[in-house]
Amino acid sequence: MISDIEQLPDCTLVTLTGSLTGRVTTPLYDQILGQIAPQRPRVLLDLSGVTYLSSAALRLLLLLYRVVDQRSGLMVLAGLSDEVYDILTITGFSDVFEVFPDREAARARLR
Repeated sequence: MISDIEQLPDCTLVTLTGSLTGRVTTPLYDQILGQIAPQRPRVLLDLSGVTYLSSAALRLLLLLYRVVDQRSGLMVLAGLSDEVYDILTITGFSDVFEVFPDREAARARLR
């Protein structure tokens, strides 16, 4: 679930927490999509509070990535636990997303 969405000077910061499963992905997608810029969005997804990603959550990340990319923007992930990073690696999603250890490193990339 979303614990916070902030509009920072250099990006939209979305902080996600808990177990991301199919039950929450559609509302999450709509909430996040409604907050990102229509042109050249910069999106930072902070996953430091996420304990699990289901296949539906992976699909959510991919759909958001595609929208941001179509709008000539950039989306990065930060703060992944070892478990969540392993899920991204096993599924090949770590090749799609730029992953950073923390918010500061991710924001530096978005500037």
